[in-house]
Amino acid sequence: MSNVFYFARYSQRENFTTNNTLLLMYRLYETSRRRFQAFLTNLLDETADSPIAFIGLQMSQQEPSSKSVLDGFLYQSAVRIGIEAKAPGAEFDKRQFLNHLERFDRGGSGYLLLLRRDKVDLTEPTWRHLHEEASSRRVIMASITFQQIIDSFRSCLRDRDDELHELIDDFESFCSESDLLTTDDSTAFVPPCGQSFEINVKNKRYFCPSDWSRRNVTYLGV
Repeated sequence: MSNVFYFARYSQRENFTTNNTLLLMYRLYETSRRRFQAFLTNLLDETADSPIAFIGLQMSQQEPSSKSVLDGFLYQSAVRIGIEAKAPGAEFDKRQFLNHLERFDRGGSGYLLLLRRDKVDLTEPTWRHLHEEASSRRVIMASITFQQIIDSFRSCLRDRDDELHELIDDFESFCSESDLLTTDDSTAFVPPCGQSFEINVKNKRYFCPSDWSRRNVTYLGV
């Protein structure tokens, strides 16, 4: 039986990278809004200059206003998250980001994420004007990597979250196959080989079932 993947593999179409990333995030949000918020906090902890807005329905009692006090108040904050993803070797178009900012009004909290294989240095002078424009619209710009998404997603899982573990394992394999992980360049894969050890060493090859999670690596050990 052929292996069934959670995420489509079409390396010639950049849109599938974005679609698969959004699907991953949505599955976590659908499972738990609280864990999705923790995921965003972990993802943007090093880059965001303000806390992540609370996601989901909030409740309060005895909510005062200038003229009255409500016994109970349920509300949901506006949170907008924009993602611009690039394939390896592709550069971001700074003029395009000015157009992207038009998608954000000046209310609520907004996050504009630059997603690619390696990080962008947003402190460079060429990015300074764009960063200031984003801040004026209450939008936080952050450069993130696919590896950060994987690590942040896993940090929110429990041991018993079997389906979500399978989901992130397949997303990691997809990213590896699509050359989206810089860590692959310095990673060694060292699987247990058992009775096939002599064959693996002699032929410098390792074989495993097609449905096992795997990554492209530079070094193979047995």
